Amino acid sequence: ALIYEEQKRVDLAIVQLVDLKANMPYQDTLMLDVQDKLKQLYGQQKKFDSLKQLWIDLDVGDTLRRSQWALEIGQSASDAIEYDLAKQWFERAVMLNQDEIGAKASLGYAKTLVLQKEFKQSNEWLLSQYVQADSRYYHMPDAMIGQAYLLMADNFIQLKNIAQAKVILQSILANSSDDAVKVLAKKKMEGI
Repeated sequence: ALIYEEQKRVDLAIVQLVDLKANMPYQDTLMLDVQDKLKQLYGQQKKFDSLKQLWIDLDVGDTLRRSQWALEIGQSASDAIEYDLAKQWFERAVMLNQDEIGAKASLGYAKTLVLQKEFKQSNEWLLSQYVQADSRYYHMPDAMIGQAYLLMADNFIQLKNIAQAKVILQSILANSSDDAVKVLAKKKMEGI
């Protein structure tokens, strides 16, 4: 399979990997590597139905791995301009993980809404996921929360609500403990 991949004969590499996966015990330590390689190759070829089937075959108890895969498949779907599919995968990751992977997926969902020019819905999502005290990712570090606030500010700029964007950016500058987020907020503020 690796030789076929090196020769840029991806379809033949996939055939070999699928055959290997079908003929090895599920507990085999090589299974994870085979699944990961298939995920990579299916992703390159934008074979989202095959990715879904592969994801279903993952160990149900390994929610960390399943959430990471869902995040990565969501990103691949977004890159392929399959926005509705991307949102489905990002939602799966969010439902499986209340930590960093889920928070990244939640941002991916909001960014996908932006790509669809759904700025108001993106802000509503961000409010429900990051801003409200009982939200799923309210506990995340300032770097992650800051990314959500920066995206909200961008959305308000797109919605021609410059005053609200400035309030958010000033709040970041005054309250964030993350220097990288502050630098981005300052640049955005200067650009308004």
